[in-house]
Amino acid sequence: MDRVVQHAEMVWEASTSLGLTSLRDPETFAVRHVLDSVLPAAFLPLDDAVVLDVGSGAGYPGVPLACMGRAARVVLAESRGRKASFLDTAAKALDANLEVHPGRAEEWLGAETCDLAVVRAVGSPRAVFRALGPAAKAAAAVALWAGPATDDLVAGAAREAARRGHALADQLSYDLGPAHGKRTLLLYRRAED
Repeated sequence: MDRVVQHAEMVWEASTSLGLTSLRDPETFAVRHVLDSVLPAAFLPLDDAVVLDVGSGAGYPGVPLACMGRAARVVLAESRGRKASFLDTAAKALDANLEVHPGRAEEWLGAETCDLAVVRAVGSPRAVFRALGPAAKAAAAVALWAGPATDDLVAGAAREAARRGHALADQLSYDLGPAHGKRTLLLYRRAED
């Protein structure tokens, strides 16, 4: 957990100059970024996996997942130059199984495959599958962090996921506390051909 804390400190210090997060309260930052990234980790198929963090931003959830040591390799895909540069610096400092792809996840998925794509704070689950397009099939599983689960959220995402060759395999609901609310992790697996 030392590397998770080190990363959080790096993000906090660089946040204002690089626009890594809009959160300015340390407790809110710790809960909404760090805790929200690690709390559902036990639920994810991480063991010896190649993980792609889609739209990594400041590195959540990819960096904490890599620092936990279960994944074989974690690729942080970030198309915005300043953020990709920050992630590269962080990856080197943390000495974790991290690499940075300074481009869009769809580009990386066009040339590589992964066991698990993780997506947090990028858009609605339906919009994420739509943006990934056909490249989503290069991911054996996709984990999407979302707000509280609603029937509309799950149904809309399920339709788009099916178009991309995935089906909802499981979902986890959890609570970040009274000030931060309920969250849902939706886990999709690639449908067998």
